[in-house]
Amino acid sequence: MLQIGSGGGFLTRYCADPSSPTGGGGGKEWTHHPPHAHAPPAASSPVSDGKIDDDNEDDRASIVSLDSDSTNGPFFWYRVVSKFAPKGRNCHTASMVGDKMMVFGGFGGSKWFDELWVFDTRFIEWYRPEVRSAVQGSPAARYAHSAVAYRGLLYIFGGYGGDDAWLNDLWVLDTQAIRVRDQRKAAMTWLKPQTTGSPPPPRAAHTANIVGQKLYIFGGNNGSIRLNDLYSLDTQTMAWKKEFCGGSRPFPLSPLSAAPPPPIIAPRHCVSPGC
Repeated sequence: MLQIGSGGGFLTRYCADPSSPTGGGGGKEWTHHPPHAHAPPAASSPVSDGKIDDDNEDDRASIVSLDSDSTNGPFFWYRVVSKFAPKGRNCHTASMVGDKMMVFGGFGGSKWFDELWVFDTRFIEWYRPEVRSAVQGSPAARYAHSAVAYRGLLYIFGGYGGDDAWLNDLWVLDTQAIRVRDQRKAAMTWLKPQTTGSPPPPRAAHTANIVGQKLYIFGGNNGSIRLNDLYSLDTQTMAWKKEFCGGSRPFPLSPLSAAPPPPIIAPRHCVSPGC
């Protein structure tokens, strides 16, 4: 059984410093090995959109799952290989909506991505869904952004878009279409909500978590400094607020080029340092 993001399995990503990027459907080809690092594909890699060169493994996006029949083990690594999959990338987001994993953005070694991919964990396959744009368009290419799924909506905030473009825009993807029977004929829709209040300044490599009905943005960096401020967005009123917290504030946090895991804000607002 392939498990991603719940139960006995998990999928993790590690993100480099956005200012100096490094790193790196279909059939069921299973291998019994732990994941390993991948370098980014070369700019001249023979890859067309979504088509993978079978002879060039660095171009092939892969999914790894840690599977077990119980929380006590034994544990087994599995790798899923598909001939139709996203190009290799890092610092993208992967969010679970029901039994679908929504992958957006990322950096591929020579370009930033603005595309959305869906991995169906029931049928073990990738596909590119139809997505309608908002009146204002759709999110620009980026990586080291955040994405949080809440009540059928995917909230995407900030990130780095290259050419010193540090972002603080908010986009919402209405994912209802993936829950209808004929998913391939129903389109999801990008929304550009109108917000009030004080939004977070531009940043990348931050965290975003839902607590109750609020989306919390913490930390990150803006190309000059690491940040340790906290903002909230009320998803009902769409009002931003800068939170002023008592106690000892955490040190400014943001992943480094050595790629430690990002900090995590738990439901009780506990912060675990990423570096």
